[in-house]
Amino acid sequence: MNSDPATDTALEESRTAGCSGEAARRAGVRGRSVMFLALLLAAYGVGLVRQLDEPWIGLHDWNGAFYSQLARNLIRYPFRDHHAMPLVAVGDDAPPEERSIYATHPAGLVWVMAAAFRVFGEGESAARLAAVLGSLVALAAWVALVAESRGREPALLSGLLYAAMPMAVYFGRMSNHEAFCLCGMVVALYMVRRANSAADPRRVRPGFLAAGLAAMACTILIDWVGVLFAGLLCVHVFRAYRTGRAAGIGVIAVAAAAFAATGAVILHIVYGGLDGEWADLVAIFTSRSGAIERQATELFWLNTVDNLTLPGIALSAIGLACMLWRRASGRGRPSAAYATAALPGGSGVWVLVATGLIWLLLFRRQYQIHQYWLFYLGPPIALCASTAILFFRDLARRFGERVATGAVAITVLTLLLAGQRTVDSLFSQRSWKLDFVRYCEELRAATPRGERVVLERDPISRETFGGYVFRNIVPPQLAYYLDRPFVVRTAPEGAP
Repeated sequence: MNSDPATDTALEESRTAGCSGEAARRAGVRGRSVMFLALLLAAYGVGLVRQLDEPWIGLHDWNGAFYSQLARNLIRYPFRDHHAMPLVAVGDDAPPEERSIYATHPAGLVWVMAAAFRVFGEGESAARLAAVLGSLVALAAWVALVAESRGREPALLSGLLYAAMPMAVYFGRMSNHEAFCLCGMVVALYMVRRANSAADPRRVRPGFLAAGLAAMACTILIDWVGVLFAGLLCVHVFRAYRTGRAAGIGVIAVAAAAFAATGAVILHIVYGGLDGEWADLVAIFTSRSGAIERQATELFWLNTVDNLTLPGIALSAIGLACMLWRRASGRGRPSAAYATAALPGGSGVWVLVATGLIWLLLFRRQYQIHQYWLFYLGPPIALCASTAILFFRDLARRFGERVATGAVAITVLTLLLAGQRTVDSLFSQRSWKLDFVRYCEELRAATPRGERVVLERDPISRETFGGYVFRNIVPPQLAYYLDRPFVVRTAPEGAP
């Protein structure tokens, strides 16, 4: 049967037009998603830079003062004195007996803050800005990671909920390990996933793999949680290899990089800070997982409410139940309308979940002391909450699209208002007095270099781990803002 040339041409033009229309639709969706992500990052950044230059007097600003002091000493003391390890000391030339190496953590955080001081100048804003940049990169990488595995809609919604989470806003700009480690973890997961070729899972894209390995190594260099994450990431890529969804060279590369970075950190701490005493490193590890204080167990709940808000906790619990039900029923695939690249190997979100849970349970007493100990579970909790919102939206669609859209808007607005109220509360809390900071600054300006300040209270705190004794100056605000050598002379009884 002969075909009509005119009909064939019309059909071909129709198919071409259909493909062009689909491509245009996809490009429009992608463009709107990029625009929403840019606005989301801008809004999150506005929250993070709040009180950027405030002195170290806020909630948990103990950490900022402490690590700022260490970063300053890393810059001004020679390598022979600190061996690139954090060094506690006041003044420019403290004698050896008045210096102490902080060897209970990897040194990477101090390196990052010292670099920030070099670039932006020494100060609170420079220290916080480094954490802000890490948090923004973490949010962008998280949205990209979820978009590829679950779709753009849950990715952007979970990003919005995370950016409004009090824990993410307040502690995302804290000068401590959390912001940098979360950034390294999420970037590593995203890059390792992208390292697998969509056309052939056994092929590796070396650029993405190298970026993922670098992010994982940096996380290990910053804190011990990076070692836990790296071990779980090795399990993840090995499982992907066993199921034919990843290349063997990727498994070898991840394992080798994790082993090398962990070994480098341990050797640096033992020989750079503990004088080669391996037993002292064991004592440091065993001291961190002490039993919880029974009289303060209510802090677990109070800290969780402050971090997530009550509406956030309720929605995340519902969303977790929805996820478990969908996985059990085989309905966990993302919608084709929102899914992006179909890359093999799985998203690896479970690695972040497992890291956060193990870290929380292994050092559960730290959650009583440090309110931010839940930080690494923030993105997965936001994903659970977004799942709950989308679940309720689908139920509300029975009553019309407007009702469903209104229900989503009301729920999101409730979360945003609850989060903002808690954020304001966190920013208003003070752990130290501003008058103390100002007095230390005035005393520092009035005391010439080389002279000592007389104190009536001994600020030295000593912690013993085996044969290693850490000589700290507390509060660290004293060391950071005074920054002058001192002597202690207790006033006679009855003296003013």
